[in-house]
Amino acid sequence: MCAKAFHTICKVLRPRLPAPQSLDIPTSKGGLFVTWSAPRGSRRNYSLRGCIGTLSRANLDDAVERYASYAAFRDSRFDPIAASEIDELKVGVSVLSGFEKASHVYDWDIGTHGIILELAGGRYSATYLPEVCAEQNWSKETCIRSLAEKAGHRRPMDDAVLEAAVLTRYQSTKAELLFAEYMELIEEHITVQC
Repeated sequence: MCAKAFHTICKVLRPRLPAPQSLDIPTSKGGLFVTWSAPRGSRRNYSLRGCIGTLSRANLDDAVERYASYAAFRDSRFDPIAASEIDELKVGVSVLSGFEKASHVYDWDIGTHGIILELAGGRYSATYLPEVCAEQNWSKETCIRSLAEKAGHRRPMDDAVLEAAVLTRYQSTKAELLFAEYMELIEEHITVQC
């Protein structure tokens, strides 16, 4: 799926690159997010460059292409990814599963569960993938407050708001691929074809 994500943006940014030999994606359905990251400072430290997906069950083959493009070119938090950046990019594709209502807003595990927070009867909602709070080194409380802010909720997060909140937790399987690894897949394809 990661190779298909790179292929999707390469069709726009580097249209002369051939496709890898196999871009077969399972025909199953699920929630899916595509995350683009670029190095900041050290090559070991990647920063978010775009992340968009769907919590709804979608055909994974179509969803990878759609959300790879949206995350690269339409994430309003960032400028669109440019051709000059592609050599340094890393893509992550997260397939979501195991959605379940939590008994309260802290009924989840950092690094294991992604969370969907709904406030004010569903007027405000937002999600974080399982890795977000761990990567930010946030406590559950900090994560919930950040998620409320992300959702656009501006009221104080007092006990009444927290008790009325609805939290859904889920898990994800994430695969990642660097652009250099994508290029190796293309080179293998060219070698096989010659």
